[in-house]
Amino acid sequence: MSDRVIALMREAAKRYILPRFRNPKTQQVREKTPGDLVTIADEEAEKFLYRELTRIWDVPFVGEESWDKNCRAGLHQGSCWIVDPIDGTRSFVEGDDCFAMIVARVHHHRCEEGWLFFPARDELFHAVRGQGTTFNKDTAHVNNTPRPGRYRLSWVEPKQRKQLETKLIAAGWTTDTPTCWELRRFLRGEEGGYLCSHVTPWDMTAGVLLACEAGGYVLRSDGKRPHPTDEAGLYIFAPDEVAAYQWLSTFKLSELSLRSPLEDLGHPTTSTEPISL
Repeated sequence: MSDRVIALMREAAKRYILPRFRNPKTQQVREKTPGDLVTIADEEAEKFLYRELTRIWDVPFVGEESWDKNCRAGLHQGSCWIVDPIDGTRSFVEGDDCFAMIVARVHHHRCEEGWLFFPARDELFHAVRGQGTTFNKDTAHVNNTPRPGRYRLSWVEPKQRKQLETKLIAAGWTTDTPTCWELRRFLRGEEGGYLCSHVTPWDMTAGVLLACEAGGYVLRSDGKRPHPTDEAGLYIFAPDEVAAYQWLSTFKLSELSLRSPLEDLGHPTTSTEPISL
């Protein structure tokens, strides 16, 4: 199955994504919600992956661009495909190659396999539960040094966000890049953890498996381990369990009030006209 999924991701990139990369006239960019971009490449790649992946394994399909109550119900059934056709859409639109495709295979409420593919760089990360993570077929390992890293606090209550950001900056943390790029940084063994409040199934399900199978540790801000059905929270990507709990305690992350990034999805802005950036 793994080789077939990889082949489909490459085919989707070849047909729908790469021809529009650095080709603004073909991208048809619009906003799903204020500041949240989507392009025709996102939509067409997801439709292709929906059709083809469900032929390989006929289970519910959970996609970022098609998220609705039916996707939520499918996610909670416990076996499904979870897909982000382009993570880092703004980077894609701006001609930056740090965007990726993400696919997760969930069975019995656990992510069993995950893929993270950067089509413009031809870089592939792949993890199977219990078998480790590979980067272009070489073994991937996280860096085991617990150093400050990057953070995204966009879904933390504003007053708490400002207070936490002040503490993080003082401790040497900096703001993040696209989630896929932070995962790449972590999986490539760069120093520094990742604190992310942008918890969505398509960004995080595969990412958690990839990180853990590469030797890292991922913890929720409530002290529990992540689950594919999580819709709100803050994830701590750390080199090991000790560092994860240390950051949880040091920055009092369990006290945070968090909203879900999924709140506004399925309720697009009134305008569906393409926008100019």
